[in-house]
Amino acid sequence: MAEEDGRLPPPPAGENGRRLGYSMADMLRMREVLGASPARAPLDTPALIAVQNFNENLSILIMTGMYYLMIKMNVSIYVVVTLFGLFVSSLMYLIRKRHLLNQQERDDVAHLDDSAHH
Repeated sequence: MAEEDGRLPPPPAGENGRRLGYSMADMLRMREVLGASPARAPLDTPALIAVQNFNENLSILIMTGMYYLMIKMNVSIYVVVTLFGLFVSSLMYLIRKRHLLNQQERDDVAHLDDSAHH
């Protein structure tokens, strides 16, 4: 692997040993080192590739299944919509809380500043 032979540094890890993810600069460097940069002739039409997110599809499947079960159990649609709203709100709260904890460990938002390009 590129990390083992010294072409790439090891992935950044948090105190708990989990990978923290890569910055855009890290990703571009990896593509360069591994020779995975896309290249095309100047007049070639760019290739468009669609990638489906497995987790998103799984979430939709589970949510549809829950909806089906609640409707089969004759749960009022108002209750179904309320439960869905509470679920989404709770999930967003947990994501925000996790983000703030991650920000205390390492600032992942600073590299998103693109004000120089506007």
